[in-house]
Amino acid sequence: MGQIVSQSLGIDEIGRSSCHLKHLAAVGDAIVARFDQTIVYADLATMKAEPWPADLRKAMADFAGAAE
Repeated sequence: MGQIVSQSLGIDEIGRSSCHLKHLAAVGDAIVARFDQTIVYADLATMKAEPWPADLRKAMADFAGAAE
């Protein structure tokens, strides 16, 4: 109680249709939680994985590069 939690989001890997995300939560310099998440770009009508659209893939790659 009363502590400030900082959160960050990073991209570990971008695949053809999936992306591995890393969520970190820290109090000061101490990491207090880490969550790994995989998201998949899919066609909602067929529920099948689809390749990332080029503009979205570029935006994710740009974000991943900025985090390094």
